[in-house]
Amino acid sequence: MDILDFIHRRFPENTGTWTEGNCYWLAFILKEQFGCKIYYLPISGHFIAKDEDDNYYDQHGIVNTDEEKILWDDLKVLDETWYNNIVRDCVN
Repeated sequence: MDILDFIHRRFPENTGTWTEGNCYWLAFILKEQFGCKIYYLPISGHFIAKDEDDNYYDQHGIVNTDEEKILWDDLKVLDETWYNNIVRDCVN
C-alpha cells in the first residue's frame, strides 16, 4: 500500500482530527509506517511527513507549499525553547 492510499483509507478528509491539533501524530504514523521524516512548517504551525522521493504529506495527501520546512529532529538543536513550546502546545 502506498502512502496516498494509506492516508485516504485511514484518515478521511471529512474530519478535522488530523488537521486540528493532531497533525504531528499523523506525521508520526507515516514515519513509523513508511519511514518518512517529520517536518514542521513554522508559519502555519503544521507538521507534515516527507518520503524518500521528496514528497510531503498531511491528511489531505500531497502537500505543495513554498513555506520553509524544518526537519523536526533538527528543531531542538536550532531553538530548544521553541521546540519545547511546540511539544507542549501541539504534541502533548
